[in-house]
Amino acid sequence: MKRATVWMMLLAALLMVLVATTGCEKAAEKAAEKAIEGATGVDIDADDDSVTIEGEDGETVEIQGDSGEVPDGFPDDVPVYDGDIQTTSKVSTGEGTAYYVELTTDDGASDVHDWYKSEFESEGWAIQMDTTSTQNGAFSGLLMAEKDGAQVSMTLEESDGVTGVFMTVNTP
Repeated sequence: MKRATVWMMLLAALLMVLVATTGCEKAAEKAAEKAIEGATGVDIDADDDSVTIEGEDGETVEIQGDSGEVPDGFPDDVPVYDGDIQTTSKVSTGEGTAYYVELTTDDGASDVHDWYKSEFESEGWAIQMDTTSTQNGAFSGLLMAEKDGAQVSMTLEESDGVTGVFMTVNTP
């Protein structure tokens, strides 16, 4: 990941923390936007659910929280399990777009893993890696798939009866 993208993501996280920890959200949000824009030369747009940062070279970072939906432009052929979407993000550069989706479900991780593997294959994704393990009764797994230059990496972790799904999708 480019150094500029990392800085933009850090700035977005800082903005979200500033907004979340201040009682006067709108005023704090605008003040934080202006301070970061003035210091960095990037354009920041924040609303209730997301922060979008656009760099001078056109790179954009969009971080969403508690949106309950995948980011705009998320590939239609990437399956998303029916669960509670916790966090999403989208980073676009001249080289492509990276999406991140984190969700939770009460369904067992082994069942979720099997569903994802089947769905990826039915959508024409070639499974590049499929690794699972069970330690102390907790299932975890890793699936990596590829299709038409796009790549998906997904990990599953089960803890206290809740399965977490963490998926990164990189598109050209």
